[in-house]
Amino acid sequence: MFNGFRLGLNPPELIKRTAKEVIEDDCAGIAAQLAYYFALALFPALLFLVALASYLPYDVVNDVVAMLDPIAPPEVLTIIRKQLESIVTGDATSLLTIGILGALWSSSGAMTSIVSALNAAYDIPETRPWWKVRLVSVALTIGLVLFVLLAFTLIVAGPNAGHWLANWFGLSAIFDTAWVYFRWPLTFALATTGIAIVFYYAPNADQDWVWITPGSILTTILWVLFSMAFRLYVTRVGDYAATYGALAGAAILLLWLYFSGLALLIGGELNSEIEHAVNPTLKMQTSGRRRFKAFRRSVKDHHAVANSPLTSSR
Repeated sequence: MFNGFRLGLNPPELIKRTAKEVIEDDCAGIAAQLAYYFALALFPALLFLVALASYLPYDVVNDVVAMLDPIAPPEVLTIIRKQLESIVTGDATSLLTIGILGALWSSSGAMTSIVSALNAAYDIPETRPWWKVRLVSVALTIGLVLFVLLAFTLIVAGPNAGHWLANWFGLSAIFDTAWVYFRWPLTFALATTGIAIVFYYAPNADQDWVWITPGSILTTILWVLFSMAFRLYVTRVGDYAATYGALAGAAILLLWLYFSGLALLIGGELNSEIEHAVNPTLKMQTSGRRRFKAFRRSVKDHHAVANSPLTSSR
């Protein structure tokens, strides 16, 4: 995890500073930009995801939608289901060819916006050439699509695999039952890991890889809370059909994507404030790539890197 992790300040002060930076960095406005890019990227990404999932032995996509049912607003799932129904009948090879082009271009645009947003959160300039930022965005997009597909495949196959293992090794039914319920903490761990990948590669900085950071945990928790609260509001209070008519589903989808982007930015701001507390000279550096010091693989590594020049790069 992060054996060398240091908070740098007390939790109330950390919360206060994070909230202040969320307001000053206009995370609400940037989240609206992310929602626009997310909306453009969603359907090409679904096309690509369905094409890849068609080669797997499990019906991963429908199971993923089913798992989102208790969290996401019903209108969002309806849009996704309709889109899936319109593409699952096509040829997998042609879908893969067409989907990869659209998904990479649209989704990498969303990822480029995330890169800029996280740089703003950390108060660091972008010194990489535009083509390198785009390549990083494309690589992150491909990596995250594959990661999400693999993660949810493990989750879907998990109960079946647990049942098979229990029978193979002659274990009791308790193991089989425990395996089924284990998929929820597994889902949380995989989600935080996926977010940690973005927090690691997107900012223009050198840092050690750690599996989980406070920002990735907060992002995951906020996304679940925002989604459930928004779902409750849409189903119990809000009447978007009366206001937006036929566009109600699209409006709800954009709002859900907005809250998802806001959760990501708040998590980034939390990591940023921890980093600035531990590394107060970060803002004063005027050239070269920033070296993050708050998250270390071990205390030994922390002391070793603290005494090294800020010239290493990934």
